[in-house]
Amino acid sequence: MSARSTHDHYGSVAVALHWVSAAAILVLLPSGYLMAELEGGARTFAYRAHLALGGVVLVLTLARIAWRWWDDKPDPLPGIDGLHKLAFEANHVLLYLGLLGASVSGVALSIQSGLAESLFLGDGSIPANLWDFGPRMAHRVFTWSVAVLLLGHVGGVFLHQWTRSDTIARMGVRGVPTASHEQLRRQS
Repeated sequence: MSARSTHDHYGSVAVALHWVSAAAILVLLPSGYLMAELEGGARTFAYRAHLALGGVVLVLTLARIAWRWWDDKPDPLPGIDGLHKLAFEANHVLLYLGLLGASVSGVALSIQSGLAESLFLGDGSIPANLWDFGPRMAHRVFTWSVAVLLLGHVGGVFLHQWTRSDTIARMGVRGVPTASHEQLRRQS
């Protein structure tokens, strides 16, 4: 696999950025809710890890946007046109905007509340109520938006995988079942 994308597959850089981002996001989303329930050192560790991994996602998202702008793009998937194509493209754009919004609001919250300074330079104390700080609501809205968009993204990928073509192979994963056009013709 070459570093740059070709007409039918994403390149190794796009694939690596995608899957590392996906893994980090899948850890961040639930950890943001679970860490508030922890106590003592486990809670402090969870908050530090969440802030650090959130910073990594911000950098990865900026790298993905830059790489997407510079890299070649594979041809559109077969069967994606009209409103389907618009939904596909809108989901990607909104995911990037949601990730940027979640990252920026998370940074703003950690700075405004003193959380970042306390966790990384101080005694590790966590404010009693992060809802007392303005960016907290924005962070919640952006993270829920990312979660919903992510479900739509994954659902769309698998729907296309099982009804149209080997979509997932374009992102470096082989062997996921797919229906051939001949199978689909026989079913209708």
